[in-house]
Amino acid sequence: MRLGGAADQVTLKIYTTAETCVASVQSGPLPAGWSAVPLPIDWLKQAPNGLYFVRAVASQGSRRSLPGPAAKLLLAR
Repeated sequence: MRLGGAADQVTLKIYTTAETCVASVQSGPLPAGWSAVPLPIDWLKQAPNGLYFVRAVASQGSRRSLPGPAAKLLLAR
């Protein structure tokens, strides 16, 4: 993901196509620019193949970003 500024914490939420949140992971602190946030391994092991959507929210102190557009995640094993 690309951050416009440094973040104390980034929360990723993974949703099904029915808009049900199936996993969440927090990471941080992260610098401005491109950073990788690993997906939850327990969820990856048991998640069925299919299309998912990922949304990220970054926070710096008491400020939180608005969720950006959802990224598509396709699991195919």
